[in-house]
Amino acid sequence: MDIEITFDPKYGYSASIHKINTHTQGKTWDKLMFNINEAIGCYVESEKKRKSKKIFGKNLNFYLNVKNILNAPKIQRDLAYS
Repeated sequence: MDIEITFDPKYGYSASIHKINTHTQGKTWDKLMFNINEAIGCYVESEKKRKSKKIFGKNLNFYLNVKNILNAPKIQRDLAYS
């Protein structure tokens, strides 16, 4: 699964899913969301190390925004039919 993470000064962080590998087919939605959240967590962890800051401010907003984006009904439908 490829998640592209972008930052826009006006809108903040966002993520989009480009593809789902065939091996993810047949997995439950919860398992798929766990994989996505794990990927987001890895990104946030790398940002923390790079900036030597805790998850506050923009990093926390990024995490919450991405979770909201990935939980949106359209994303769920796209994932279900991929």
